[in-house]
Amino acid sequence: MSRLTMSAFILLVLPQGSALAQTCFRGHPAPQCRLVVLNEVGYAHRLNGTTFSYGGRPQVHYLALELGLLRNRSPRWAIGATIGANALVDYQFELRPTLQGRLRYWANPVVGIDLSAGPLVGEAASDTAIDSPRPHRLGLISELGLSFGDRVKLLTQVEYLRDAQDRDVGIWLGGRLGSAPAMWASLATGVLLGVGCALAC
Repeated sequence: MSRLTMSAFILLVLPQGSALAQTCFRGHPAPQCRLVVLNEVGYAHRLNGTTFSYGGRPQVHYLALELGLLRNRSPRWAIGATIGANALVDYQFELRPTLQGRLRYWANPVVGIDLSAGPLVGEAASDTAIDSPRPHRLGLISELGLSFGDRVKLLTQVEYLRDAQDRDVGIWLGGRLGSAPAMWASLATGVLLGVGCALAC
């Protein structure tokens, strides 16, 4: 998504014409920024890999693409939301869309501590074989991240998904690029996720 496209989106959703002047593609607290446009792309690796009851192993490679907005409520706090097009990409392509609320604490003008949580849709293990039908289930995702100017982010992530046989709690550790460094990476990742979904979804 280009800066022009994101700017047009902001103009559509904001009632005040002057707000665009305080919109940042690199995050800073108020009063420097009123709104922060989030554009994150990255990778996470699963730290726990408990075997499922049917004998299969969970996937451990996770690609993430998230877009969203943060609104600075004070020089220390910001709130917002993100939408995610994430995917597990080991032995099977599994798209996991997410919708999360996000709270940010500005430790200083560059470093932000993010806490996010919300629902996800994933495929749950169901029968006795790895290629058996895998129905979609509603789960939960939560992230704790350390952002440096919205250019680089380190994060831990927890996902919960359950079916009749297993309660799958995945713990992930990863990193993301944001802002301008993520734009081309987001485009490439979006294409890969789109192709993967077209082949497997």
